[in-house]
Amino acid sequence: MGGLGNQLFQIFTTISYSISNKVPFVFLYSTSLGSRSTYWDNLLESIKCNTITNPEQLPTNCFYEQSFRYSPIPVSENIRLTGGYFQSYKYFQDNRDAICDLCGIREHKTDVKNEFMGKYKGKLISMHFRMGDYKGKPEYHPILPFEYYNNALSQIVSTRGEDYTILVFCEKEDELTVKQTVGRLNTKMRVEYVDFDIPDWKQMLMMSCCDINIIANSTFSWWGAYLNDSSEKIVLYPTVWFGYKIVSEVLDLFPKNWRKIDCEPPSESKGKLKLQFL
Repeated sequence: MGGLGNQLFQIFTTISYSISNKVPFVFLYSTSLGSRSTYWDNLLESIKCNTITNPEQLPTNCFYEQSFRYSPIPVSENIRLTGGYFQSYKYFQDNRDAICDLCGIREHKTDVKNEFMGKYKGKLISMHFRMGDYKGKPEYHPILPFEYYNNALSQIVSTRGEDYTILVFCEKEDELTVKQTVGRLNTKMRVEYVDFDIPDWKQMLMMSCCDINIIANSTFSWWGAYLNDSSEKIVLYPTVWFGYKIVSEVLDLFPKNWRKIDCEPPSESKGKLKLQFL
């Protein structure tokens, strides 16, 4: 259901439930979910052995998420987590490290560091721009304005200084717009654009190797920040996550030590779009 970020919420929740309740877990194997790729043959290859191809082998006792807020899942020896996004770290935080070990996340991160991160010197900030299909549905998923990224950098400069390199993550189709936005930022920091051809799961792990993460309203960069193991990391997220047509509370989405950054909508959108502010 959804892209890599959405899939990881469901996968981590399932494995955490398995660990906490001492029951086995399985996933239904497929090479894609609609138009979205799956990651059983790369990022998640370590748990591919826990996949099956026959849906009739899945548990029949289905559990449906009741709301976007965190709610404990009832204990059962035979349960199927379906019909939900499970987008809260609270579903798996207690078992985070064990799940990362099972999935081989740290080994993948080491490979990504060796393959891509060596050319970047000094302290790093990941900055993610999520546009793509958001452009056609701002009432559901607004594109974050320039002000969010500028406010985020201003907070970093005021507390940590400017001795950083910014790694910009975006899709190729949005390159021109993103470069125009980055060019307006009030900073003297060095800027590097991450190669569009790097597989998305490797880009996510590149984010997790940075010192500071400026995420978009996207589960993709949420996971880039969440998988960052640094005890000194700083994560900044926007006050706008959904548009007005998605009525979902995201209060349980962000860990307490992440920093919320004001996200004033662009002036031409004021009065036209209603936004949900956190």
